[in-house]
Amino acid sequence: MPTLPFGGTMAALRLAPLALAAASLAASLAAAAPGTLAAQQPARPVGQIGRYVPPRDWPLRRHAFDLLHQRIAVAFDIPKRLLTGAVTTRLVVQQPTDTVRLDAGNLTIDAATAGADARGRKLPFTFDTTHVTVRLPRRAAAGDTVAFTLRYHTVPERGLYLVPRAGVVWSQGEATETRNWVPTYDAANDKTTWEFLVTADTAMQVLSNGRLVDVKPAGKGTRVWHWSQEEPASTYLYSVVAGPFAILRDQWRGRPVEYWVARDTVLAAWRSFGETPSMIELYSQLLGVPFPWAKYDQAVIPDFTYGGMENVSATTQTDLALHSAAAEPEQSTRGLDAHELAHQWFGDLTTAADWAHIWLNEGLTTYMESVQQEKTRGRDAAALNWWGQQQQAMQADVGDPRPLVWGQYEGDDPIVLFFSGHVYPKGAQLAHQLRRLLGDSLFWAGMHRFLVDNAHQPVTTADYAAAMEKTANRDLDWFFDQWAYGIGYPKVQVTRRWDAGARTLNVTVRQTQPIDAMHPLFRFPTTIRVITRDSVVRREITVSKVEETFPIPLPGAPLSFRFDEGGWLLGTVATDQTPAELAELAKHDLDILARNWALRTLEGSRDSAAIEARRFMLLNEHDATLRAEAARQLTDASAPSRRVVASALRDPASQVRAAALGSFLARDAAAGRDTALRMYREDPSLTVQMAALTAYAAAAGAAATDELVRATRPGLATPLRGVAVRQLAKLGGSAPAAEALARLTDPAEPRDLRTAALTALVQVDPARATQVAAGRLGDYDPLFAVAAVQAVAKAGGAEGRATLERAARSETRVTVQHAIRDALAPKAGG
Repeated sequence: MPTLPFGGTMAALRLAPLALAAASLAASLAAAAPGTLAAQQPARPVGQIGRYVPPRDWPLRRHAFDLLHQRIAVAFDIPKRLLTGAVTTRLVVQQPTDTVRLDAGNLTIDAATAGADARGRKLPFTFDTTHVTVRLPRRAAAGDTVAFTLRYHTVPERGLYLVPRAGVVWSQGEATETRNWVPTYDAANDKTTWEFLVTADTAMQVLSNGRLVDVKPAGKGTRVWHWSQEEPASTYLYSVVAGPFAILRDQWRGRPVEYWVARDTVLAAWRSFGETPSMIELYSQLLGVPFPWAKYDQAVIPDFTYGGMENVSATTQTDLALHSAAAEPEQSTRGLDAHELAHQWFGDLTTAADWAHIWLNEGLTTYMESVQQEKTRGRDAAALNWWGQQQQAMQADVGDPRPLVWGQYEGDDPIVLFFSGHVYPKGAQLAHQLRRLLGDSLFWAGMHRFLVDNAHQPVTTADYAAAMEKTANRDLDWFFDQWAYGIGYPKVQVTRRWDAGARTLNVTVRQTQPIDAMHPLFRFPTTIRVITRDSVVRREITVSKVEETFPIPLPGAPLSFRFDEGGWLLGTVATDQTPAELAELAKHDLDILARNWALRTLEGSRDSAAIEARRFMLLNEHDATLRAEAARQLTDASAPSRRVVASALRDPASQVRAAALGSFLARDAAAGRDTALRMYREDPSLTVQMAALTAYAAAAGAAATDELVRATRPGLATPLRGVAVRQLAKLGGSAPAAEALARLTDPAEPRDLRTAALTALVQVDPARATQVAAGRLGDYDPLFAVAAVQAVAKAGGAEGRATLERAARSETRVTVQHAIRDALAPKAGG
């Protein structure tokens, strides 16, 4: 998938909440509630093992041919940002036709010829800003194979990105960007093989998908790199990366594993990607499908629009993935590495046929990322990862309640479907809930069957469900109906009644979430654990009703109670446990998620048991995440709490020191300010430095300006510089702040930092921001030029509007033209 960059500015891509009326949603999701399914869709077959028919279909894009192979020759002029190319396309026609139409976004088509030779018979063609249509030499019948060659050129604004300051070129295809640099069928529900022949300067190294066939001299100080992708995959996975890279060579079972990085980042690259071969081995064994490609490369590039992109056999990673030893463990690249690697199975070998089903790529790889953590760092680390997925999935429903499988979006770019908050965490949690239901053996056997049955094929949720049903030999329609096509999650209220005479604990479980045509009544397994004086009693139950009471015979009175042992459930659980009971659970339970749940349930409680539990955990809890949470909550003014928080400023874990600093500052602003400044200057951890600089700026106000300006200087870690930019924006206008922010918009800086600085400058000094942004409207980077347009529109007033009107007359880049038109368009109510 693409994952978001660390500290990046991709929030703008997040999907705005869908403004759909409840009645409209009810109609489109008619089968979301089990009670309405049969009545509204009587013809839908249910309960047939191995045949899952979803309650709603999202139609796949139709195309009149099957793409077989593309041979793509490209060359680029970085200073001029020019791409020239020739692509030979071979395909099978599926219905009689005398034309073939390919996706082509803002490409200038120079010629079309029959066959694989650019000097062959010329063919008529037409093109516009979205497509090219080629007339064939003769009418083709269904089943005929045809081939033709297109020569073209463009100054790419999307799809292929040129970074002059680093001398680097890189491509990005997902979701629909490949069409902006290669005429092709740009949708995921077809697969093809391809070749790239890339002409580049001899000082450059060129990476692409598949096998390196050869590198040949091409004259005038250039070489042609010939890469061949010989197993079919989707066209959004096309990749070319070129630059002055150092290539670090590793291997897995004799297959090349390489890391392409800037020459001054070799140590950081080994630190970031050195576990890759062991990850490949883990996934190959766990899934029962060996790594499916000839090699695996990871290229680290500047100004990437995402965190990583799983181009088949050749993943692209942001240079923000590289980190110093001081940044670990919080800035570890291991999760990003594991996520993109897992895509080589889920996303590349099998590929979501439509973006409505993108969770099959992103959700499953997010889950595999946490499984890699489970197998190498222990179950506690993975458990907290799973808890985090659950929180993110539930939070996504706050502003955008929709099912996991969903293909409706605003605008013309399906990438917005990725970042609503549902796809990654809820998709991962669907897999986690299924693992809880089936058990490890059947779950992993089902994952294996899904891959084997659908290798090199486009897939939908029904394919995944069918593989799991066949493996488990049981009906799972209800499971996928509620988790993939239903909205929301269970909200569970648990109450207890102890019958001493019968020695039975009666546990009543009630689902309190809305239950209607859009929100299902959930069915899920869970474990209740009760500890008595001399026994541990576990009861496996299945919740399937709005309210149900489960009697649990016990040998004696209950002393400790835990609903949903293991913390598997994607949902909320509220119980009638007292602060004293929760405090004991938080301090002493062996299950990390029980301790985590109890501690967070106690948040806000001023009960003495809750306060004592926080102090106890900050001093004794072995897990740093829970210690940090205890520190965050420990804000009471008592002397014992003050002493414990002060001691936590020296905790071995950087995240605990950072959290303790926040609590320390809340008690004593003056002392906290000095402590924050000292920790910013002296603590070796980047995490603490960022937290301390933020705390110091908040406490010191305008007096922090000089320190913040110094923190923006080149050579410091980019995330730290980003913190300084955000804090300068909060402090408001000052000449030194404005000057520092203006400097950061220079093309020599990373795009994310430039954009953040320009946005902050609008707040600090609108007049200066307008001046700087107006000078950047012609920036080589069209994405930053768009940010400049937006800054001029926001801060420039009437003069800024006139500046944009003048720019509109000369601007040729489509992306920037659209931004100017949007900025100049009358606003509603204006």
